[in-house]
Amino acid sequence: MSGTANSNGSGRRMLAWWEAFLGTIAAVHVPQDIAERIYHDRSIVLANMFRVISVAGLNTMLLWAVYFRNAPNRVFLELMFAAGGINYVVLFYKSHLWVQSGAKLHDPAKHVREMFNLLVCLGTIWGILIISMMRVATAIQTGLVYAMIVAGMSTAVLVSPLSIAFAFWVPVTIGSSISLFFGAQPFNPFALVCLISYTGITGYAAIYLNNRLTERAISAIRVAENAELIKLLLRDFEESASDWLWETDANLEMQHVSVRLAQVAGKPVDALAGKFPQALFGDLPASDVRGGSPLARLNRYISERSPFRDLVVPVVING
Repeated sequence: MSGTANSNGSGRRMLAWWEAFLGTIAAVHVPQDIAERIYHDRSIVLANMFRVISVAGLNTMLLWAVYFRNAPNRVFLELMFAAGGINYVVLFYKSHLWVQSGAKLHDPAKHVREMFNLLVCLGTIWGILIISMMRVATAIQTGLVYAMIVAGMSTAVLVSPLSIAFAFWVPVTIGSSISLFFGAQPFNPFALVCLISYTGITGYAAIYLNNRLTERAISAIRVAENAELIKLLLRDFEESASDWLWETDANLEMQHVSVRLAQVAGKPVDALAGKFPQALFGDLPASDVRGGSPLARLNRYISERSPFRDLVVPVVING
């Protein structure tokens, strides 16, 4: 029991240190009051992404195991392929459970920690596999391992948050760099230059995309909070003020008509329904709807979805 608690505590401290370190790279700060909601939203996206990534990764493990079945170090490779396959199965299982539960039955921060631990193990396995395969690879196999390196480093770009992305990207990148110096084929300086360039591209892309995703998530949450606040203020204003208030939907159908507006219109609230502005203004004389009139200007503003203010228009009430 105490061993499990210590292990969980170490995992939390490791992830906290890793996130603090990456926070010096990422330019977007997550406000503390919405950090939990950001974690929750990211955990759902992460689980959906990992269901797809784990299936693709497991298939890749199986194909590479078959391709290197005659390698001199095949026993070691088979053990590593098996370990990687088990990691992918666990990754898929945990992600699938999270999606099925709607992220409601567990702690999002705990789920992210579990994904972090799995990705560190998985990245380390791939880093070791890349080194081991390059040591025995033929010229053709070496080219395919290069393709595997590109795919592994690119996968991290698709993952969020940044701590999870780099948990996989760092060991894969380290293993790939080492493999170039200890491969069965002669050292290729062009491959090293390409690896350095692609390391910069994928690292920058992971940071940039995660920052943009974080900014969008923060903005979306703030917009939702402001919308709720505006609704509360409008409801309070409607109950205490004498202004005429109503809303329209995307088709300009009137909705949520205030009691005060219904009173001055001399109609029940339910009767003030239909398309704005006709439903509100009634049957106006032809002179009031001619071109250039206030009502014509109002119709133009509405059709253009343009803001307006201080526009006086006639309204027919009881004739």
